Amino acid sequence: MYSLKFSAPAITLADAVTYYIGGIGAALLTDLEDTVRAPVPRSGVVVATSLAFHQAGAATQGATAAQTATLSLMRNNTAIALDAAIDLAAIADAGGQIVVLDAPLSQVLAGDLLCFRLLIGTMDTNPTAVNLSGFVLIDEDVQLSDAEVSQLRSEVSLNKADATSTART
Repeated sequence: MYSLKFSAPAITLADAVTYYIGGIGAALLTDLEDTVRAPVPRSGVVVATSLAFHQAGAATQGATAAQTATLSLMRNNTAIALDAAIDLAAIADAGGQIVVLDAPLSQVLAGDLLCFRLLIGTMDTNPTAVNLSGFVLIDEDVQLSDAEVSQLRSEVSLNKADATSTART
């Protein structure tokens, strides 16, 4: 079992923006194609994911409790973990918030590229100096059959083709 770590430098979250959180120290970007995604070194199954938010700025900034954001784990431009709703008011709390995604045995192959996608809603006041860090825990002891590996590779190829054609249109 091993983990991939993710983090982004402190930023001010903007209204109605999609952010991508890549490998350690990568800039938090709004363009998936430019995001430095973490490559999967060995095939396995994603058994746990977590992303922590901590605001270094004033705890009074942020959103009301009714305002939310959505977090997903992306594999090769496709969400593989169920979206988690995030209370934006908790992000603005200096105490921080940890979000655990439901990733029920999502399979990944060596060479797959992972990142987190964060969809921000509209906030009363945008929180400043928000730090993001997280991990993806992968169990490499899970053995896939040749048929399962072939199926995964064809899905990855289709997803990459879809992403390429979408980017061109």
